[in-house]
Amino acid sequence: TKYYFKKGTNLKDELFLNGNMKAYDEFDGDLTDRIKVDYHQIDTNHVGEYEVTFSVTDNNNNETRKKLKVYIVDKLPELIMNLNDLTLEVHSPLPDFFKDLIIYEEEGVRASITIDHRHLRNHELGIYEVKYTAELFNIIETKYQRVIVVDTTSPEINGVKEIKIKAGTKLNLYEYFEIKDNYDVAINVIFKGDYDTKKSGTYKLTCVAQDNSGNTSEYPFLLIVEKNKANIWLWVISIISSLGLLSGGIYYLYKERKNGLSK
Repeated sequence: TKYYFKKGTNLKDELFLNGNMKAYDEFDGDLTDRIKVDYHQIDTNHVGEYEVTFSVTDNNNNETRKKLKVYIVDKLPELIMNLNDLTLEVHSPLPDFFKDLIIYEEEGVRASITIDHRHLRNHELGIYEVKYTAELFNIIETKYQRVIVVDTTSPEINGVKEIKIKAGTKLNLYEYFEIKDNYDVAINVIFKGDYDTKKSGTYKLTCVAQDNSGNTSEYPFLLIVEKNKANIWLWVISIISSLGLLSGGIYYLYKERKNGLSK
């Protein structure tokens, strides 16, 4: 192993005595708490290569020494690279967080990475953070990735291509269509196009559905308003009845006038 410190770092024993530094004796057992550190020759004000000396003594005053390289640098090696914001479609499975990640490696030793995404809710729209922690030698680096969960899927419209009604019939277009969305429960639905249910003809209309994220779907269909023969006969009967009343009225006036002249 080796150590990296940024220029100007105030060195302390605990910076060297990390969890990986152990000392064990065959007879005396664990001697880790007896390890001494000598780093007085290291000048942290100057960039360069130095050595740190570790020593430990057992109960019989047998001493063991070990030297390790220490590098004073202007900038510590970057362990996690190419970490960018991520956009995730709602309800989609979690991605491979290592896919595009570049991890620092030195002399065949690669930094170890742990990823904490427990706060990420891929079934709920929002902005989340994923925590990356990398360790190599004595370097510990933490970075955060912003994950944006979005909805870019348009609503699904199921319906008919043609609606046929008789002229004068009450019409509720919503009854002919079913709208489904991958996230929103309430969907805004409107119908585009002009039509008149009292006037026969073929009308080109469009069902438009929009979710709360602004995703829109369109579904074109035809509204065919057919002539209502029953209404025509009612109209004819109404005219005949009106004519009958009119002729009866004329006859009554004529009769009254004739009676008046006879007197």
